[in-house]
Amino acid sequence: QCEKYKIPYGLYWFSYAYNKDMAEREADYLLRVIGYHKPEYPLYFDFEYDSVDYAKKNGVNVTKTLLKSMATSFCEHLEKNGFYAGIYTNEDYIKNTPQRYLIGSTYGMLDIIQSLIEMLIYGKNLQQVKFPVLMEMWI
Repeated sequence: QCEKYKIPYGLYWFSYAYNKDMAEREADYLLRVIGYHKPEYPLYFDFEYDSVDYAKKNGVNVTKTLLKSMATSFCEHLEKNGFYAGIYTNEDYIKNTPQRYLIGSTYGMLDIIQSLIEMLIYGKNLQQVKFPVLMEMWI
């Protein structure tokens, strides 16, 4: 419906990956779900407490290195296929886990907010905003 009414949109993919290959397969599955659609806003790798709990149930401890490799693999796979990509999680997860370093990464958590701010302040349309937008405001 968004495309029908010319409403820009993006998507969040809640991840249950616990290795890099799984993250890339999730990105591939998201591409199949999207099909011929073309979201103008980023597609987000959403990683939260339930993601970590699922990994633990499968015998995997999610380290900073592992999370970064999964998130990067997911985002790069989407970008190779012509989409903007980013990382998302909730505020509590950011405040209470060691993975907070990802916020300043190439695929910053708040890319979409920064883009909307630029659109409002500078009168830009989304095509003029370069992704990924780096945001360091949480560091």
